[in-house]
Amino acid sequence: MTALEALEARELTAYQHRTPQSHALFGRARQVMPGGDTRTGTFYLPYPLFVARGEGCHLWDADGHQYLDVLNNFTSLVHGHGHTAVVRAIADQAAKGTVHGTANALQVALAEALCKRVPSVERVRFCN
Repeated sequence: MTALEALEARELTAYQHRTPQSHALFGRARQVMPGGDTRTGTFYLPYPLFVARGEGCHLWDADGHQYLDVLNNFTSLVHGHGHTAVVRAIADQAAKGTVHGTANALQVALAEALCKRVPSVERVRFCN
């Protein structure tokens, strides 16, 4: 075994020892999702780290270990996890309903903002 292989084996063992809850969740996930994930472009040996929560620029895994989140969902979380103003806005809107199945003022306001910010966008359509 080379020195690199020995290092990889030690790191793998340390990861497995540190993350038993992620291992258990991966076992459950593999029963209901192909490859144990909903995304086809991700693969982790021996299994992915399962995150339990995020706050600001930190994440906590299912085993309670804290990590610095340097990805922030590939920059879509520019305000971090659980930002107070964002959580408040979500809670305010959730109390009014989240899916009305018909036209509403919020979709008009969002469409106006998008058209204003992107000069080449004259109109938008929101789709699934």
